[in-house]
Amino acid sequence: MTKYDPFMAVEAEREGSETWLTADDPRFRLEGFAFRNPGEPFYRMKISDALPPGVQAHARLTSGGTLCFRTDTARIRIRARVRVLNNAADIMTYGRIGFDLYRDGRFSALSRLNFDEVEFPVHTYTATLQTESDGAMHSYRLHFPLYAEVEAFGIALSDGAACEPEPLSADPRPIVLYGTSIEQGCCASRPGCAVGNLLSRRLGLPLLNFGFAGSGRGEPVVAQRLAEIPSPRIYVLAYDANVDPERLEQTLPEFCRILRDAHPETPILTVSHLRIPNENPASEWRTRRTAAHRKTGCCFLDGLSILGENWGDCYTDLVHPNDFGMMLYADALVQKIGEILK
Repeated sequence: MTKYDPFMAVEAEREGSETWLTADDPRFRLEGFAFRNPGEPFYRMKISDALPPGVQAHARLTSGGTLCFRTDTARIRIRARVRVLNNAADIMTYGRIGFDLYRDGRFSALSRLNFDEVEFPVHTYTATLQTESDGAMHSYRLHFPLYAEVEAFGIALSDGAACEPEPLSADPRPIVLYGTSIEQGCCASRPGCAVGNLLSRRLGLPLLNFGFAGSGRGEPVVAQRLAEIPSPRIYVLAYDANVDPERLEQTLPEFCRILRDAHPETPILTVSHLRIPNENPASEWRTRRTAAHRKTGCCFLDGLSILGENWGDCYTDLVHPNDFGMMLYADALVQKIGEILK
């Protein structure tokens, strides 16, 4: 592997005055890649022809990937090679290809990139995220890009810095989030503001993000893949935005059945379409969706209630929530999941 791509090496690499570590170094814990083995590409699912083409494409993108560690380092630098599918203008460069660093639960730094500096479809860069420290051990979470395939990744710390994996939470079972571009994080300004990453930090639980832009459509083969995840804490299904009411009625019961057969004790939460501008809440388009969700017998969160009275201010492009909308979405999920898990 190192002969063809040194960034994908499992061992540390010395270059000049810096030692570059991989995401698979035992000093780190990598979340968000349930089907990945050390040294393999950062894919959210194993790619195969059995998957729908859109899922195959978007499973290569690293939304939800998070490097978790504790260190007393003064310096944190990263280097990466990223590939994007397209250059859609409604996704900020930081959210699309940036790495987002949190320290002790609070935003700390971002791999800053000006749009005019970015090469498409492949961009290689090195970024400094931290240059000083108080010498104490701190917990870090480095969120991977939302809309890029990370073809190569390395991280460098200060020489002699102590580093260890961030301990697992008291309950290490993951939230499994399935949905659309909204759940993938489209239009979040940076990775840490995407609903899945907000939810994971707020609840202190690992999260596996299976939001597939334009491609989360409730296919049974995808449900079967999600059913293979060992010991999920809860499934959250929110793919309304990619299907019409008829397809939702056809696919949602079977999707839930597949998951329930594999994990009968795992709760399933279904989430209906967020309220969108100029929508009539009493329309057949909405009432059929609500009925389809309730008929599954699963826990249900009504999308009409999520964004509150100011729902019109929650959108970037009348489809995808902005950071404010993502925060309100995460707030609603935190409350509902908290009630279920009690």
